[in-house]
Amino acid sequence: LHRLLGTLLSNELSSDEKLNIIGNEYDITIEEKFRKDVGEMCNLSEGVKEVGIAIGEVRGEVKAQKDIVGKMYKNGFSIEQIAQITEIDIKDVKEFVS
Repeated sequence: LHRLLGTLLSNELSSDEKLNIIGNEYDITIEEKFRKDVGEMCNLSEGVKEVGIAIGEVRGEVKAQKDIVGKMYKNGFSIEQIAQITEIDIKDVKEFVS
């Protein structure tokens, strides 16, 4: 059961590989609806992975913006100057330096 669940939930196996393992190792009849459901599950996990990557990229960009704003503020730039130069909303610049 553990191997079957691991196969179904694996991010490393394609839907065809999953179906082959399920059919060959567990002698489970693969009907078209099941094949479709496994394909959708694989696409869903890929979508979740892509969303996670996008969230990480945004967090990295925000951290970089905070670092730049902080350095500029420490070097005597005004909040207004920082907002103008970086094209970051003045409200966000104020949050970054507080």
